[in-house]
Amino acid sequence: MTATINTQVGHGHLVIDLVGSALTNDMGNVLNPEGVACVITGAMLYVEHAGVATSDLHIGIGAASTGVAQNDVGDNVPVDLTAGHVQNLVHPTAANTELTVPAIWHATDYLTFFVDTALSTGFIGKLFVDYIRLTD
Repeated sequence: MTATINTQVGHGHLVIDLVGSALTNDMGNVLNPEGVACVITGAMLYVEHAGVATSDLHIGIGAASTGVAQNDVGDNVPVDLTAGHVQNLVHPTAANTELTVPAIWHATDYLTFFVDTALSTGFIGKLFVDYIRLTD
């Protein structure tokens, strides 16, 4: 038997800055930074500044968002949450904002951010994402 440090040391955590928009429902896309399939094991949204309108943020995995809401990671997360609020997207306090099954972030997929019904003017936040690489 042997024990060695795996090459995955130092991987597994991302912080994504989010800034709302008055012009589009697409808040942005982040390409998988590892270049290999990963499982998202945790996601926490920290609200620095609440949005001025009632609207819902959808966070998911797929092709770069062009008007389509993905919701593998977070669904119907309000952008007008109070500044300082932390929303746990894996073990939620509300039934509509949850990671229901392990979200596989394939090598060429994006983490997408889309706001529905209204725009996200004024919203500023950080998404903290934890993940596990499925290969070395």
